[in-house]
Amino acid sequence: MLTWAVIPVLQGYAISGAFSVLGRLASSLKRLWVFYLIIGALVAVGVVGLLAAGKLQLDTLPALVFTLSNTYGERGRCQGSRPPLGNRSQPQAGCQAAAVELNLPAR
Repeated sequence: MLTWAVIPVLQGYAISGAFSVLGRLASSLKRLWVFYLIIGALVAVGVVGLLAAGKLQLDTLPALVFTLSNTYGERGRCQGSRPPLGNRSQPQAGCQAAAVELNLPAR
């Protein structure tokens, strides 16, 4: 709940241009819901497409949701821990471990 709702609301609150507390909170919540509606619509289209193509069964859908959720978290962790500008060739330990686990080339 913290990473899916509380932190994005606080980040949106901090960058909001509204002048009142309620205005900033409303703006932040609106931005969060628009983001989640767009992502939800894209996921729904993708799932329906995969189901129609026969590449996905309903009994494997929970595993797909779990995998996508973890991938979203790993992506944020690796993006948030960039090395200093002068040393971009060395990946961070967590990102390198994630890349090895997913069989991806290390950045």
